[in-house]
Amino acid sequence: MLRWVISRQMQVEGGFQGRANKLVDGCYSFWQGSLVSLLSMELKDLTVVPIASCDDEKDTRKSRRSLCDTRALQLYILAACQDPAGGLRDKPSIRRDFYHSCYCLSGLSVAQHCSSDGAADVVGPETNKVARVDVVLNVDIAKAAAAVQYFHSLPL
Repeated sequence: MLRWVISRQMQVEGGFQGRANKLVDGCYSFWQGSLVSLLSMELKDLTVVPIASCDDEKDTRKSRRSLCDTRALQLYILAACQDPAGGLRDKPSIRRDFYHSCYCLSGLSVAQHCSSDGAADVVGPETNKVARVDVVLNVDIAKAAAAVQYFHSLPL
């Protein structure tokens, strides 16, 4: 699974494709990005990360020990997925919609907040920073914690 998901990030675009031989789509920034984040949490104690292109000194994955290039993913979302009239889309030349707006923003959050130390890595100005989302529930991390606390308080 690890090899499959990290090979879904395209080298040129920086975004993720849903499956082999398909174009990059903005919504996969969340669907694949959250899977990478979950796998990273499981593999955090590994000292060697199997990334094919880790030889490049400028490869941001090398310095942050991330399984994907989170900065390239942010650049794809910010440069290719934003519609000039507002909202987000899966790729340039496609119309914006609520689905892609939701999952592109969620993917942007995953890319910015994937660090194990909790520090956000934001491409561009701080105004590009979005709230951290829970990678399983895809809701604000504080809302997810409040929901868990609420349901734990209910009687069985």
